[in-house]
Amino acid sequence: MIHPTQKAFTALGTGAIHLGGVPEEMIELTIQEQYLNSSYWSLLARQFSFPSDADGDWRGEFWGKMMRGACLTYQASPSLRLYQTLKNSVEELLSYQDKDGRLSTYPREKEFTGWDLWGRKYAMMGLLSFYEICEEETAKEKILSSLLAQANVIMAKIGKGKIPIVDTSRCYGALNSCSIIRPFLWLYSLTKEGQLLDFVHECVAEGLCKNEDVVANCLEPNLYPYQWAEKKIYETMSCVEGLVDLYRLEGNPKYLEAAKTFVTKVVDSDFTIIGCCGCHGEMFDHSVVTQTEEKDDIMEETCVTVTFMGLCYDLLLVTGEGHYADWMERAIQNALFGAVNSLHQTMAHSEGRIWDLEGYHLAQHSSFAFDSYSPLTYGKRGKVIGGFKLLQEEGTCGCCVANGGRGTALANRFAFLRSSDGYVLNFYSDATMDDASLGKTVHLEIQSDLAKENKVSILIQGQDQAFTLRLRCPSWAKQMKVTCQNEPVATFEENGYLCLHKTWHNDRVDIVFDVPLQMVKNGDKVAFLKGPFVLAKDSRFEDNIRQPIVLPLSSSGEVIGEKEEHHPFPARLVYRLGEGKNSFLVCDYSSAGKNFDDPSSLLSVWLKTTL
Repeated sequence: MIHPTQKAFTALGTGAIHLGGVPEEMIELTIQEQYLNSSYWSLLARQFSFPSDADGDWRGEFWGKMMRGACLTYQASPSLRLYQTLKNSVEELLSYQDKDGRLSTYPREKEFTGWDLWGRKYAMMGLLSFYEICEEETAKEKILSSLLAQANVIMAKIGKGKIPIVDTSRCYGALNSCSIIRPFLWLYSLTKEGQLLDFVHECVAEGLCKNEDVVANCLEPNLYPYQWAEKKIYETMSCVEGLVDLYRLEGNPKYLEAAKTFVTKVVDSDFTIIGCCGCHGEMFDHSVVTQTEEKDDIMEETCVTVTFMGLCYDLLLVTGEGHYADWMERAIQNALFGAVNSLHQTMAHSEGRIWDLEGYHLAQHSSFAFDSYSPLTYGKRGKVIGGFKLLQEEGTCGCCVANGGRGTALANRFAFLRSSDGYVLNFYSDATMDDASLGKTVHLEIQSDLAKENKVSILIQGQDQAFTLRLRCPSWAKQMKVTCQNEPVATFEENGYLCLHKTWHNDRVDIVFDVPLQMVKNGDKVAFLKGPFVLAKDSRFEDNIRQPIVLPLSSSGEVIGEKEEHHPFPARLVYRLGEGKNSFLVCDYSSAGKNFDDPSSLLSVWLKTTL
């Protein structure tokens, strides 16, 4: 959508990448469980047909979140049925737009309060996402006209000499409202309407927050997000996504530096072992430290996982720095895939909380494709539905329910990218890629399942074209050996990638990773990893997973562990760590605790030891 002034990598076109294995299963689950459900699309769109958020809530976000993820998913797995379902929903949503251009779930007397601009933002984002895949010019013109009308209604009331953007919500310093800069920038990139860019600059000049300046905070040395006045993770990251877009449009290095520094600070202070943030609610809380604490309530929100992935993806495109892909992989293989309801649980024990002045009561709801919160220390999945709201006709939705599909689609989106001189492989998973942007069609086939073996094979049909193939050097590999046609090949390293430049025919590149079992110590607890996979205890292995472990270390300090091929529930990998009576079983985090309809289901990444 944005036409950047600087870019290292670019995305490939619709249908160019096809993931296999578990990533494909996750994408197909979102399509079948969510995106082909026409009646559910209609229910979410109809929130705009009347002031459904007269109570000051956020039902207006659901349609746009779902549409953004669905359009990314269509680019990963295109089909006429999916396209038509999305097109029909866009047409329905546009039918609810007021004659003056207003599209909101708030009554006019309460507009520009609470989550109004947040909901309008997501409606715009959903429409802009469909615009990107739309095949009919008349439909694109109608969408663009609607978006400009929506923006003009907002700019008529918000801005210099009017209502300051930071006074449009009392929630989290109006971070939610200020994140609207992203769809305004996308719309400006399409229309070049100068007032849209002026509006964004006014929002940035206000600091993007009532209580502090987000850009200044990002750039301030040694000031970490958990030390800010406003600590709400999702909304803060949404504003920083807008800063990346502003840099890509204008090239001001200040905004790129702010975004890069912000992400680095998050990784240093709040990025947990499974690739998410926030262990006390949905707030920055120095999670690298607090992640080992036992908690009874919500933590590690799926919306945060997905938004952090999106922010890293944007910075990966701009900078070409491989650590952003590394962080995305950690989030995808653990927090994200762990949140997918892949065992089709009924979610009967997942609380749908309806809040009032006296607290909350529980409401009935259906099953969803995504769980909202991910436990780390002796906790249970499926406890609470994030951002839960009652809709009409006994319908329900939640923020993570609507947002999760963006994450599964991003797994496909970042797997292969184009560089100025070739292709970039970021995700070592079964996949195919077909692209003709170099002139002739290049076909790549990846044969890889890191849960089974530490090898990757890449079959390349290069049509006698010369280009550079960049292979991400993962942080979890002790060593990375690369051969071409079973022979050593000349390579050079650049920004976290091993680069091969040659004229490609029908070639085969093989990678062998040295991936030892790893132990990580944090306070009085330890955790274990195998490659990109975080390992966890699961109560299906033993009745008392709280039993302290004897550290499974050899005399040389290496983790003792053997892979188990037979286990009592679906898992990508299972290891027996330790020896004899002191041994215990762990599985990959994304498979752990997935039986959360069982009230006794527990998992734990961080384990107590006998020391």
